[in-house]
Amino acid sequence: MIEIACSQYVATNPSNLLSTLLDHDNLSRFFRAQISTHRTATQHLTGGVGCVREVRHFPFRFFELIEKADLDGIRYRILGQVPLRDHRGEITFQPHGLGTYIAYRISGTAPWWLPSGILRSAISREIQRALKNLAAYYAQR
Repeated sequence: MIEIACSQYVATNPSNLLSTLLDHDNLSRFFRAQISTHRTATQHLTGGVGCVREVRHFPFRFFELIEKADLDGIRYRILGQVPLRDHRGEITFQPHGLGTYIAYRISGTAPWWLPSGILRSAISREIQRALKNLAAYYAQR
C-alpha cells in the first residue's frame, strides 16, 4: 500500500481553490500531465461530483471520478487499476488567516510490475510540485 501526504499554504480562500482545482481543463498549468474533462458533472458545480477527468502522464492514461467537492475539499478516485489499484485521493482545505492550508493525501496499491517505492516517490514529487505551482499562481495575484 502506498500512502502519500503533502501540504502547502496558498494565499487564497477555499472557494477560489475549489474553483481552480475543479477547472480540469486548465490543471496542466500546475501538474506535468495533460488533464481534460471526459464527462461533465451531474451537479450544478462545474467539474464537481460525478465529473470524470482524463489524465495523461507518460506512460499512463487513466480516468478519475470526482466523488466529493465542496469548501472543505475534494475527494476523487481512479477508475481502473493503473497507476494505482484501490486509489483514493483527498484534498482538504483549512482556512488560515488570509489563505488556506491544503492537505493532499493519496493512497493505493502499486501494480505488481512497478516497485512501490519508485511510484510513491514519483507521485509525491509531482504533487509537491503542483502544490508549489498553485501557491505561486496565487502569490502573483
